[in-house]
Amino acid sequence: MVNIKEQWAFHSSKPILGIEIGDVNNNSQNEIIAFSKSGRLLIISLSGKKITELEISEKSSIWQAKICDIDRDNKSEVILGGLDGLL
Repeated sequence: MVNIKEQWAFHSSKPILGIEIGDVNNNSQNEIIAFSKSGRLLIISLSGKKITELEISEKSSIWQAKICDIDRDNKSEVILGGLDGLL
């Protein structure tokens, strides 16, 4: 049986559709990105503090997000897919 223990809580004013974990600001520490139904991207520290909130799309939900070094420059990029078909 898994023992689940809450470490901290973060409350968004809009529904969160998904999360990813990775070093998105290239500081050698992982962050949490959360993407929302309202087209916003939240970047949250592993201690639960909001680092930034970006409006990516005002008319469509962000449906998927991935963190990876797509161009092999040793820096992470965030790739987003919207419900409107935009990548």
